[in-house]
Amino acid sequence: MLDALPKIRAVLVGVAKAGTTITHGDLMNQTGKPYAPNGVGKALDALSQDCLNRDEPSLAALVVTAQEGEVGSAFSGDAPAERRLCYRHWSQRRSV
Repeated sequence: MLDALPKIRAVLVGVAKAGTTITHGDLMNQTGKPYAPNGVGKALDALSQDCLNRDEPSLAALVVTAQEGEVGSAFSGDAPAERRLCYRHWSQRRSV
């Protein structure tokens, strides 16, 4: 799954630029990865660390459950605030 990080990142940057969220399942469909929607946690953790290393807000805050429309219970932090930071950050940038 970690080999999918560049694709996941690219999809989530697009989501951030659009000012929306995406479900786990839709993320997997858009990246072409056959993983179960509940199996993306480790990749999202790695992506959060990558965002931190780049001094960016966590793109993982944009990935929500289909049932509740909110991040999963493993997300640490204030997801709505982090989403707002993502939207602001990526609305000002052109590339991944």
